[in-house]
Amino acid sequence: MGAPAEADGLPPLLSVVLPAYEEAAIIEHSLELVWTHLQGIAGWAAELVVVDDGSSDETHALAQAFAAGHEGVRVLRHASNRELGTALRTGIRATRGDVVVTYDVDLSYDVTHIDRMLTLQQETGAEVVVASPYMPGGASIGVPRALLWRSRAANRFLAAAAQDTVHTLTGLVRAYDGRWLRSLSLKAEQVDVNAEVLYKAMLLRARIVEVPATLDWTRVPERRARHGLASSRSRWGTYKTLVAGFIFRPFLFPLMAGAGLAALGLLLLIVTDGRKGPLLGAALLAAGLAVGGQGMPVLQAKRYFEELFALGSRQLRLARAWEERGFTEARRRAAGLDAVPTADPTAPADLPAAQAVTPRRAPGQRVRAAEPAASASRPRR
Repeated sequence: MGAPAEADGLPPLLSVVLPAYEEAAIIEHSLELVWTHLQGIAGWAAELVVVDDGSSDETHALAQAFAAGHEGVRVLRHASNRELGTALRTGIRATRGDVVVTYDVDLSYDVTHIDRMLTLQQETGAEVVVASPYMPGGASIGVPRALLWRSRAANRFLAAAAQDTVHTLTGLVRAYDGRWLRSLSLKAEQVDVNAEVLYKAMLLRARIVEVPATLDWTRVPERRARHGLASSRSRWGTYKTLVAGFIFRPFLFPLMAGAGLAALGLLLLIVTDGRKGPLLGAALLAAGLAVGGQGMPVLQAKRYFEELFALGSRQLRLARAWEERGFTEARRRAAGLDAVPTADPTAPADLPAAQAVTPRRAPGQRVRAAEPAASASRPRR
């Protein structure tokens, strides 16, 4: 598998994030498999970020012991269980990779999926690569039939609400453009974070591609009990999926409800005689128009949100670029290379040249003599 050309004399960095909760039984084996596999990816440096989400068993101690013997492995810990969304945000924020992969610690997706996603990301330049068991060529093995049906139905519902061709919107196993992902403002605290990422990617017109994947539960039988149909975690995940569908297209729901009421009212007006039937039909028709009309202000509010989100994302992207510049300089010093050139090639394309080379100053701070170019380039206020 090819890697991009080295930037500033450094190999590209691949970050893998593994959220873990109560995984003492498998954590050592999973970390060994993932880390060994990462070391075999030619042309890439690697880091592994493990996020212990408040486990009460030996997950944290075992992960720390593994990290102590493997440079490039870091373990972060929440004092209490804060759910998947928070664990992912913690892990993503700690990464510095050119590509970031999020992965299931139980390895229900074989580690070779990392290579497939990485290759496709490099070939397409996509911001998001989804490992999809539900697309043509994908497969699900050992998943209980009823649970598989519910998962497929939930993903079809989300795809219809999003009006997109992505087949799997709820899966965790993905590869991302690292700088793009770290500039994304995420708020979801639970399993709906996966749908939130894709929703905001669509708002920002990011490119999303899928790679066929195999979800195999035969190697992790305990997962049946943890995610069975009767478990509260599974039910809550379904509820969150329904809410996520509303977020994708909120204006459709009042429009659909209003259309249904109006259609029923028209039907009553046409087929009923006497007083009560037409009166009820007229009332339902009026209610349908009123409810459906609420879709327009909801649509307008959504448009305003999209504009504000795009603007805020750009500002966050610029802030993250400054932070990553410092990390790049640290990597170069560790490798015995010179400092990053003044014209930083890693700065975002939409960052003005003066901002790309000059640190921010606090309000009222005077410009030093060594910064004439930056001072001259500032627009008059």
